Amino acid sequence: MGGVTNNLFSLTVEDCHLKRTLDNVEEKLFHRTSAPDESLLNSLYPIIEQKIINNNLIVDTTPLIYQRYLPWMLFERKTKSYFWEGLLTIEGAWSQIYQMLLARMDALTIHILVSEVQSNSYGLTGDSFAKIVNDIEKLTSNVHPQRWSQIRLMMEKRQDDSNITGGWSRVVLASRANAILTTFSIFRSATHEQNADDQKSKSLNSERNEFWRQYFINGKVPYAWLVVPSEGDVTSKYGNVISINEPLEKGMALCFQVGDYLVMEKSVLNGVIVSDLPKGSEDIKQAIKTMYNESPLIKHKFSGHGYWQYRTSSYLKKSTQFMPRRSEYLK
Repeated sequence: MGGVTNNLFSLTVEDCHLKRTLDNVEEKLFHRTSAPDESLLNSLYPIIEQKIINNNLIVDTTPLIYQRYLPWMLFERKTKSYFWEGLLTIEGAWSQIYQMLLARMDALTIHILVSEVQSNSYGLTGDSFAKIVNDIEKLTSNVHPQRWSQIRLMMEKRQDDSNITGGWSRVVLASRANAILTTFSIFRSATHEQNADDQKSKSLNSERNEFWRQYFINGKVPYAWLVVPSEGDVTSKYGNVISINEPLEKGMALCFQVGDYLVMEKSVLNGVIVSDLPKGSEDIKQAIKTMYNESPLIKHKFSGHGYWQYRTSSYLKKSTQFMPRRSEYLK
């Protein structure tokens, strides 16, 4: 009798262990066991970076280990001692990466790629983020339907916003849009507090909100960053913050991309600064620092009657092919 009891007890323990394993299968399969060590990525990155620069990222001449870890190297990463830039900061990198992924047709690789894009939807990139997301959506259609449907179900279980329909790409793009709105909101709140007693500033804040909102809702603002003098304040918890090591009294700034230009406003409400958009992410950071110190391509001082909006939108139209109507931002 004792033997039977022991066997039954062993079976019960085994069942419990199996249940725990099944409960965690997604985490084990796609995250813990597959995520590479940062030191490995650091060693692989410069070699594959050079292949892209030389336009030589080809399946036949690229070792499998580089192909396998390619999805993890798309975005900027922070190691214990330094940052290294992601592959998407290299101009024209995505077309080569896309061809490499197209040749692999590996469901797990595609899943990792999707997860990376979801987690890093605010990464700096030289290519259109929407195009990258759409291309990845095409890649998913080339994976074996049954295998991909299983992976898709696992991914969709983790989507926080159940109100968004249309697949993971819609979720990622919506998340990006929300991040841009959050960036604007943080800056507006800061400038509102700084200029709380100035009625003219309150009116100007409302005008600026309406003016730039027209660019946002028409899809002309793909990126936005908070620019802070130094790290350590409350804004440093957001991923879309650039610290430029300037004196604290200079205050916060808001920088965002409109077409082929960077636009900046500072918490001191004196005008809008516009500069050309550089290619690489390090160049973008340097350009933002230069703009912060007021060395712009153009600068329009804020004024009444819609004059600064007209001059600014006329200039931006060369790149955006868009110009908001006066009635849309002056109420």
